[in-house]
Amino acid sequence: MEKEKPRAQLHPEIFDEAKKRVKEEMHKEYVTFVGFLGMLIRTVNPLSYKKLCNAGFGHGLRFYFHLLCFSFMLFFLFTIPYLVHFYKDIHEQTNYLNNFTLAPQLDVNQSIEFPQFGIAVANQKTYDKELLLITQQSLYWKNGICVFSNIACLLYDEPHYLDFSQAPQIVEDRDKFANAIFFFILLMLPGILIIIFFYLSIKFFLVILLYSFFGFAYTTLIRYEVRMRQLFLIAIYSLTPTIFVETIFGLYYETYYVPYVLSFVLFVVSTYLVAEKPFHHFKH
Repeated sequence: MEKEKPRAQLHPEIFDEAKKRVKEEMHKEYVTFVGFLGMLIRTVNPLSYKKLCNAGFGHGLRFYFHLLCFSFMLFFLFTIPYLVHFYKDIHEQTNYLNNFTLAPQLDVNQSIEFPQFGIAVANQKTYDKELLLITQQSLYWKNGICVFSNIACLLYDEPHYLDFSQAPQIVEDRDKFANAIFFFILLMLPGILIIIFFYLSIKFFLVILLYSFFGFAYTTLIRYEVRMRQLFLIAIYSLTPTIFVETIFGLYYETYYVPYVLSFVLFVVSTYLVAEKPFHHFKH
């Protein structure tokens, strides 16, 4: 009597290929900006999470990074009008300053130069179109930020100039004083933006991990099965509204905990919809 032939099993390569096609189908439009925006819209719909969670950790981290960069770009564009207003505000506020005493002391062994940034520091040096030149007697900076007050100034190549010998009377020329303050703030701005970006990236990633561990405890409590990969992806997608609101408006407006509460509710509902299979040892 012949033995019963074993059932045909799905070849691992065929299974991997099918799994790859599912991921490519889900993210086929993600390579375009319009597709990315469409994915952002789907993250606010809990019914879309079952399909979104077919992705892997790499796709989730990539989406998180792109989302943060896109939000930060919008934050930077949103900041430009504030810089214009801040420039005008500095000029107004300097009218209330009665006196400002400055006694700079500078002594270097040799010239310190950063050509890539157009910055030079020396005891004695002739101005040669540097973005910023600091010497023992003077301070030069390029006439570029004047565009905020008068765009025609870009036609002139003369730099701003500050003589340290007249430092005690620096507030007498309030326009130069206000321009100098605003210029130094602009020099610090790239470093400030980098610090804010890394702070937000670490902050939101910790919130994602917190949501994931809570989701594990939550699904265990309700006796539903869900993979840790799915919890991680749900946490990333559900935090999309919070990342948008906190990144773009968090530094200018008090958002309190409203975005986090909304994202948390979205996370709980989406986790429940994705985790449909109960634990096997609870079935009976």
